[in-house]
Amino acid sequence: MIGKSLPKAVGYGHDLAARESMLLASCMAGMAFSSAGLGLCHAMAHQPGAALHIPHGLANAMLLPTVMEFNRMVCRERFSSDWSGAAN
Repeated sequence: MIGKSLPKAVGYGHDLAARESMLLASCMAGMAFSSAGLGLCHAMAHQPGAALHIPHGLANAMLLPTVMEFNRMVCRERFSSDWSGAAN
């Protein structure tokens, strides 16, 4: 949903369908956080964001490759070998 709608919502702000999809995706993410708690990347992103005044989304994006590699190392059985390329 986000992968399809985000480029449209950012590139064409008048695209109300794309903006509505992003609103729904944000709501769904919030509900997921409420029931599942924070993952490692999201939890760690608060500190550099606050200390360095980095937007929260950017802090998440900066930490994600390292967290994905850590997860791959400690949970190898849960991730396919193809998954490791996603962190690059």
